[in-house]
Amino acid sequence: MDSTNKMQIIQCNTDRSKHCFTDFTNYFINSPHSVALVSEPYTGAGNEVKAIRGLDIYQFGKDSRVKACILVKDKIPCLGLSQFSSPNLSVIRLQANHTHPHIASAYVEPNIDEADTLHKIEHLLAHHSNTRCILGGDFNGWHPLWGSARANTRGNDVIELALAHDLQVCNVGDTPTFETITHGRLRSSIIDITLASSSIHNYITDWKVNLDACPSSQHNAVDYTYTHPHSHTHLHTKHNTSTFLYKSNKANWGLFKDSISTQLTNNDTLDTDIHSLNTTQLENFIDSLTEIIHTACRASMPTRSSGSACKPPWWTESLETQKQEVIHTHHKLHAAKRAGQPTDSLAAQLHDIKARYAAELKAESTTHFKEFCELQTKENVWSMTNRLLRESAPRRPPVTLKVGGDHTTNASDTAKALLNHFYPDDTTDTDIRHDLRTQTSHFPDTPDDHPFTEGEILETLRAMHPKRAPGLDGLTSDICSQFTQSYPKLITDVMNRCLALQHFPRQWKRAFVKIIPKPNKTDHTDLASYRPIAKADKLSKKQFGFRPQTNTTAAINAAVEVVKQAKADKLLTAAVSLDIKAAFDNAWWPALFHRLRLIGCPHNIFGLILSYTHDRIVTLDHACSRVSKTMSKGCIQGSTCGPHLWNLILDELLDIELPPGCRIQAFADDVLLIASAHSATALQENINSALHTITSWGKGVKLSFSPTKTQAIAFNAKAKQIHLTMNSHPIHFQNGSKLEDGSVGAAFVSYGQGRSPVNKSYKLHDSCSVFQAELLAILKACEWASSHRHTHTVIYSDSLAAVLATQNRSNTHPLVAQIHHTIHHIPGTVEIAWVKSHVGIVGNETADAAAKRAAKLHKAPEYTHYPITHIKHLIRTQNASTWQSRYESEPQGQYTKQHLPTLTHIKKLNSITNTSFTLTQALTGHSYTRHYLHRFKIAEDDTCPCDGTTSQTMDHIIQHCPRFAALRLDHQILCNNLDVSPFRMESLLKHERAVSSFAKLADSILKRLKHFNGLI
Repeated sequence: MDSTNKMQIIQCNTDRSKHCFTDFTNYFINSPHSVALVSEPYTGAGNEVKAIRGLDIYQFGKDSRVKACILVKDKIPCLGLSQFSSPNLSVIRLQANHTHPHIASAYVEPNIDEADTLHKIEHLLAHHSNTRCILGGDFNGWHPLWGSARANTRGNDVIELALAHDLQVCNVGDTPTFETITHGRLRSSIIDITLASSSIHNYITDWKVNLDACPSSQHNAVDYTYTHPHSHTHLHTKHNTSTFLYKSNKANWGLFKDSISTQLTNNDTLDTDIHSLNTTQLENFIDSLTEIIHTACRASMPTRSSGSACKPPWWTESLETQKQEVIHTHHKLHAAKRAGQPTDSLAAQLHDIKARYAAELKAESTTHFKEFCELQTKENVWSMTNRLLRESAPRRPPVTLKVGGDHTTNASDTAKALLNHFYPDDTTDTDIRHDLRTQTSHFPDTPDDHPFTEGEILETLRAMHPKRAPGLDGLTSDICSQFTQSYPKLITDVMNRCLALQHFPRQWKRAFVKIIPKPNKTDHTDLASYRPIAKADKLSKKQFGFRPQTNTTAAINAAVEVVKQAKADKLLTAAVSLDIKAAFDNAWWPALFHRLRLIGCPHNIFGLILSYTHDRIVTLDHACSRVSKTMSKGCIQGSTCGPHLWNLILDELLDIELPPGCRIQAFADDVLLIASAHSATALQENINSALHTITSWGKGVKLSFSPTKTQAIAFNAKAKQIHLTMNSHPIHFQNGSKLEDGSVGAAFVSYGQGRSPVNKSYKLHDSCSVFQAELLAILKACEWASSHRHTHTVIYSDSLAAVLATQNRSNTHPLVAQIHHTIHHIPGTVEIAWVKSHVGIVGNETADAAAKRAAKLHKAPEYTHYPITHIKHLIRTQNASTWQSRYESEPQGQYTKQHLPTLTHIKKLNSITNTSFTLTQALTGHSYTRHYLHRFKIAEDDTCPCDGTTSQTMDHIIQHCPRFAALRLDHQILCNNLDVSPFRMESLLKHERAVSSFAKLADSILKRLKHFNGLI
């Protein structure tokens, strides 16, 4: 889009083909066009178009494949209108000054309008009767008004729609937009149409068929120019929503420092007595310093701008030559057609050239991808793979959102809805909460903390990654670090003045929010499909999140150790995972200050944090609309101190007194409760009591736990029988079953008033898991309820894991997603509840028997999607087999193989003892035995001093040498009592005590061996 009030638009059908879509997007990115309306884009195996760098893709697939989308270049401000869009219709509003023209891309299937797209277009036009609209796409309709020789039913429908809503046809001429060659003959039609509101029809100019845009497609692109009707109004480009302003990796730091020095000298900044500044003067001083740094940045480093035109990295001169050949032949064909000359030969030639070009496109892109994969090494395999996955995920440009029962209507309302959702206002207080709030400004009676030192500030800046997004000031950590290294005293004095005044500067309290779509969410009109990440200007041992040297692995290991110990003590054990609803956004500040007082926070640090929470501003840029809000609670995700403040609040929960056998730990905002008891009754009572204590604590600090994300797991069969929540009404039962031979089946039985029970059973592939079988049975029960249009359905399952999975809206398992989708379309209500297995419940036993019968059926399985665990199992099995073969065939290590003949024995040994240096010597024979030393010409002979004739091998000194008989006596007695061979490791591995005894014996003998052999 140029700097005037004109915009170039292009539209094309890309035949759902990868090479056609690539061909078209390559042309679009490098062309002057600003907007592209695409019909039948390539989506691969998924439902949506993958991300394209430099483009916003407006698509509304939900659970269906996208058949119409709009590509918009980065600088064009638009808002997607989700309430009027569908997989076959994409609608955006152009955020131009004063007016907001609508642009829509549509695709209507031939013969039958399967997606009811024409009615959706009518709905759009009816709600925007006074709005300027441009509508383009493949309508699969013919009519003389857009150049066809005759009209068909679809063409008449489109014309009726246009007349009813005052739309004009923009097509000019009779050049076909669709061409194909069948049986050697050229067939063509005009089915790609552009319609515009009468009020702007005259402003759509230069409409023409573009034969160059996508030569590999059967469809010809069309392009045109839209001129805004008000000459004084510019279709402005949106400002950069990224907070990165400078390319600091290309900075001239010498020039940067020279500029800083010159400015500081010219305005006498270094002569300022910082220690005498009041809060207002300090704010002004910081503003002045910030502007000095910006001036130096502009003088010493390039600024960031949006991406420029580019071609794919695999594009070659050969491809460009073939593309131009296709375009040239296409033009010759049209010229011959206009001149009335024969076209059969040219049509056949064009068909062959297109086929070669398409094959070359596919081959080059495939070859490049293989080369990319081969670049990966064991050091960078995950970084490169993550980059590939990150770049393929669709970007989510701004769209209208559903709030309550209505949609937002403009960019400002949408931005406000997001801010209000993620940063809600504080709620009313109870009496206890009111007491906490009144104590917020009560400072603790503690001494002040020491002033900051220059070393602390420099160390903090060095620890920050320069690629981490900055705040609204746009200054990355490397820029701040360069300034601080040059003027450490200046920055330290500023920080210490803030500490002395207990004042947090307003510039550093502003947070710029980016909205990130959650993965695996299909409804992007739902506020819950997004999460906020804020960019600000630069604990308990049971908390494993946001603490140094701790991570998810540490959290899991700690939990596993607790469970292992409980099982070793023969206790029933269960765990409950609790999720705090919007934890960071709802962190209550009075609770934070209460905790700070309890831990004895230094007086001046307390005041600084109190200042930090006052008048804290969050700002969001959304579809060229900037909105801000003052926060009244919450720890901003993405801020530096937010995680630490959250840990302070949660620490109180981790220190809370729980019933016997209960332990609680956390990772960030995820809380795990682990409980153990001698009986199921005690376990149930303890967990329920602990849950009551935890939720009561949450209410006291205005935090609530999400029941839909609460999951439980039992580590013993009896522990599964505990009742944490239960509400039963027997209508549906389901069951999944895997037999000993590996066959898998699923079934459900349906009971209803006035009819006989209905049994349905299904066979799954042998690689499927029991969990999949349980979920498949629930899914089939839901589908059965949907097809019979029941108004109230209750499904009972004896799989607690499956029930909990269906209750979790964020669960991404394909079967769970299908269950959620099916339930959403059932007109009535559906309840899924858990029941005990094998306790005589008729429906459950019937379903169990039916599932086992289905597993044994001699027919093709009805469900064949094996789980990732099956693939991992196959890989582990194959790796173990290959490893074992190599272990057995290698000539080295023959002595070790006598003790440990298989990898299983090695793994068993490592699992029950720590392999010491002396144990390694005993199992390899590599030691100070004379036999080993003689091999390497270190000893004159290999005989043992015990008799002067026997070779001193490892077996001799461990098993037979009389000099060590007393040492081995205790070991031999123990092994005799345990009924194992005392010197065969394969036998010793049956008992951990026997292995420990052998290791102790080897240690005792081998430590004496050097002295015994006279080597020391």
